[in-house]
Amino acid sequence: SALKPGLLVEINVSQLYGDFRQPKHPAAIFTVQFVFLEATNGIPGKAIFQMEYSRSVPLNAPTASALMAGWSEALAKITAEVSSDLRSVKTGEHLD
Repeated sequence: SALKPGLLVEINVSQLYGDFRQPKHPAAIFTVQFVFLEATNGIPGKAIFQMEYSRSVPLNAPTASALMAGWSEALAKITAEVSSDLRSVKTGEHLD
């Protein structure tokens, strides 16, 4: 593309697994770090926002399909929170 981004993001997934240690309470675990960078003319600059997010989603069964659904739910919750947090940063609000 000829378009130059004004914002870049680096994403690092540090945990992605099924926790089946308690057979009656299986969970999908998802931990990811986001680093947003200013990008003047598409060139990475200073970091404007960096945060790690983690979710543990209870599974309805200890199966591969339930685990995939749990990861999808965790990712949806995380991306919604990232979007909200990034909007706060862009408007000058402080995150605790």
